[in-house]
This record gives sequence, structure tokens and C-alpha cells, in this order.
Amino acid sequence: MSKGWSLAMALIFTCAGCARSSEPSAETLGATIRDAGLRCMEANSAEAIPERERTWRVSCSEALVYAATLAETGELCIEPILAGGFSGDLILPPEPRCAPLHAAQ
Repeated sequence: MSKGWSLAMALIFTCAGCARSSEPSAETLGATIRDAGLRCMEANSAEAIPERERTWRVSCSEALVYAATLAETGELCIEPILAGGFSGDLILPPEPRCAPLHAAQ
């Protein structure tokens, strides 16, 4: 196993059981969004979505907004937020894209 892969796996397993106080940074979430094949040149902010456990609202520089949910598998599943904001009635496409949580740099 390569050194980079070991670090990434350690971060995934550490974060998979983390409390909200150990949330991934906006930079880490933005990199994972790009790894999932979605546009996010720069993540400007990341906020917890109280209505959805282990989920963050990530705002990107292109005025794009995503919901990023940390799955039990350690993957981060990304769903574009099309409308709704924090109303509890988020309108999301049916199939999220998932990628391993990107290692913080």
C-alpha cells in the first residue's frame, strides 16, 4: 500500500466516526467533489446540514452548491443542490456521485 493511500485511508476512517467538531474542511470537500467528476474550482464554504446526518452544504466559486454526505463506507457522496437551501425540502437529483474522501493537504 502506498504512503499516500495509507494517509487517505487513515483520514477516511478517522472522519467516518468523527463528531461534528472534526468536520472535513471546505478545501477537502471541494477536492473530493472534483474527484467525483463534478465542477468546483474552489470550495468557498462548508456548513453542516442539521436535517441530514453527516452531510455538509458546500458552496463553490462557480455559484454551485452541493450536499456532501459521508457514507458508512467512508466515501463522500455528492449531490448538486438544485433548489431549497436549508429548508429541509432539498431538491436533489436521484443518484449521487461518490468518491473516497480526499486527503487534506
